[in-house]
Amino acid sequence: AAAIAAAKVRRTLPTLPGSAPSGALRGRRTCRIGRDTMADVDANDYSRFDDVGKEDEAPAQENPAEADSDDELEVPEQVLRAEACKAEGNDLFRAGDNAGAQRKYEEGLSFIKPTDEGALKAGNDLSNLVGPLSAAKSVTLSLHLNMSACLNKQESWAASIRHASRALELEPGNFKALLRRGCARTRFGALDEGRTDLDHAAILEPENKSVKRELKVNAQLTARAKKKDKASFGNLFATSLYEDKEEERRRKARAAAERERRERRDYEAEKLDWAAKQAEAAAGSAADAAGATKAAKEEDADAADDAEAAGEISETAEAAAAPAEFPTFEKWREDKKKAKEAEEKKKKEAEEARKAEAQRKRDEERRQRREAREREEAERRKKKAERAAAGADATAAAPSEMRGYRRTADGKMTTYFNNELTDEAKQLIGDITPQRID
Repeated sequence: AAAIAAAKVRRTLPTLPGSAPSGALRGRRTCRIGRDTMADVDANDYSRFDDVGKEDEAPAQENPAEADSDDELEVPEQVLRAEACKAEGNDLFRAGDNAGAQRKYEEGLSFIKPTDEGALKAGNDLSNLVGPLSAAKSVTLSLHLNMSACLNKQESWAASIRHASRALELEPGNFKALLRRGCARTRFGALDEGRTDLDHAAILEPENKSVKRELKVNAQLTARAKKKDKASFGNLFATSLYEDKEEERRRKARAAAERERRERRDYEAEKLDWAAKQAEAAAGSAADAAGATKAAKEEDADAADDAEAAGEISETAEAAAAPAEFPTFEKWREDKKKAKEAEEKKKKEAEEARKAEAQRKRDEERRQRREAREREEAERRKKKAERAAAGADATAAAPSEMRGYRRTADGKMTTYFNNELTDEAKQLIGDITPQRID
């Protein structure tokens, strides 16, 4: 009993640097207890070990914030430690060490965590806090705001949104929380939500340069997103269905007007060319008619007949010289359309004829290949039948030449393993027919 009491006293003493670990001490104490008490204790009584296991258990400690149990710290102590971590984190943040500042802010939040998740949790009335709880709310708000700013620097947008949202739960309408959450949401891709936060921040401080800059960034990213949506979905969200139909109608009208303009240009060119040819033909006809009239007058034949012939020639020349009327634009366009349709029909018929000829050739090739295969198959069957007939003839003609086979007395083919009894053997055996026994 004295040894056990001494062991308990030693366990309550703090471990000094360089001393043996608690496990080693515990091992030696157990051995000593065993030697001192073995004679007085029943070997089958294990209840003496119950207190040893319970008293030797020690909670693991991972970091300074958890070394002193947070549940045991009073609110003022939590506030003091969180304020110290916040100050160190601010120094690191100003020095450009964002990762180090984040670690300090997280450490400060771990100290204030019992109050943050307890008295300051969302849903509680935080408007009339006094004393330590008011200080705890202030330092918690600062730590969440600083964490949001630090995470924005590191482009950790989702985590920044989470801390800024917690800051707005503690103090709705906080300018810094709105600005930082609006910035994070904009970069994160939640452009509408980010614009809402920034608009609220602009209401609080209309002349703030940071708010104006973030609103401009949000507008640029929104315009870029809309442009991308237009390219991806074919203006599905930018224009309505009726506007699309109207635009299509205008496009078709412009195309028809351009086509008619080209057709009129071609029509005028052909008309000028036709007029030039008609003028040239009329000049040639008039010259021929004048020569014919002069020759007719010089003839010594009947003058009246010559004059009448000359009149007929002159009328013919005038008829030839009179220009025919060139078709109107509508008639010319209709003729062009019919000529184009006839040409396309001719091309289509030629293409169909070409395809039909190609199909006929393919069918003919397949027919020839099929007939060739059939001839080959018939030839193989014929040769096989000839070989079978030749084999049967050879077997019938010379059965003794077939190894392992022979003929019986009645002319049947059998193997040499089939034993056929001779007449002498049958006499020796006698009648082996079963007989009825009376």
